Amino acid sequence: MRSAVFVFAGLLACSSPATVPLDAAREIDAGAPDSGEDAGVDRGVSVEVPLLAPPVARSEVASLGESNTLDLSSAFDVSSDGSVTVVWDSFDVDFTEGALYTSRSPDGVAFAAAERLSGSDGARYEANPSFLDGRLYFWAASDLRGASSLVERETGAARSLAGVSSLLSWPKLYAWGDKVAAAFRDVASVPRFVSGESLDTLGDSVAVAEPGALATLGLFADGSLAYTYQFPVGAEPMVSFVRRSSDGAEWSEAVRVSDASSNVHDTTMVPRDDGGLDLYYIQTTPTSRGFVLYRRSLTSEGVLGMPEALSTERDWEPSKPQGVRLPSGEVLVGVANIATRAPSGIPARQEFLLFRLSSDAP
Repeated sequence: MRSAVFVFAGLLACSSPATVPLDAAREIDAGAPDSGEDAGVDRGVSVEVPLLAPPVARSEVASLGESNTLDLSSAFDVSSDGSVTVVWDSFDVDFTEGALYTSRSPDGVAFAAAERLSGSDGARYEANPSFLDGRLYFWAASDLRGASSLVERETGAARSLAGVSSLLSWPKLYAWGDKVAAAFRDVASVPRFVSGESLDTLGDSVAVAEPGALATLGLFADGSLAYTYQFPVGAEPMVSFVRRSSDGAEWSEAVRVSDASSNVHDTTMVPRDDGGLDLYYIQTTPTSRGFVLYRRSLTSEGVLGMPEALSTERDWEPSKPQGVRLPSGEVLVGVANIATRAPSGIPARQEFLLFRLSSDAP
């Protein structure tokens, strides 16, 4: 698995430009099975997620308990009754397997301890969780680079998605009004968008950008879209970009998510109360020991707001942010904190953590 570890390490957040070569910057993600009969069973509320004001310190955030060595991407679902489910993927340090973990809350504040979800038959890896209409979907495969299947957790039904070549395509699903949409990168590392009336009636995918990775979608209140992705530019180790579209067919010119750093990763989006989006991302700064979590607003006209630092600069390193708006109006944020790094600078342990914010970006 040496080559697979190198491939994954490229998109684990690295603060040194030398550790993020171009080829490696286009890879990462997966998940795997479990044999425990009670995996995923709610064993009662045990963690309260704090409501905090930025910048947030590591000592203030909540941990849902042990998962695997390297926690990565996550997804939230908020039910009509206000209850919240979170699912994230987690891997061993050599990326020889991965699994999905979950926790539930009646209100987005008090969460049960993390539980490992039982795995799919024959799948060593499960990854890239998404929710559609309250149903959990994820991608399962027997190896990192081989064919993967989109699995509906509730029924166990599996299907393919044209253009998704492996788990390393980072495919994610989204509800787009009364349609279903997906963002992923194809085998040539081209970020793509596809939509349809249902998962069974998706049309032809559209190329959104030049080669890149970690494609994500955001939905403005007016129904238009934002699409983020990242790739190295010249001597810059990683640059995150955003494009906009009214119909998913034609996309605006790329705009840098942040011009304050040459090392910007992991942009995701949360709808704002005013109809815009907040971009959540990580970047290095001249004074930080590693990555700092930021957010800034984006209007449907493409206007970016002022950046706001969400984490302190020296006592932790959040990565892979994911947020969701709670019925209270608060934003629940999940991150994979880089707890330790190997001598090479590559993350050796990442832990999934939660906190709440009372407002949107300024």
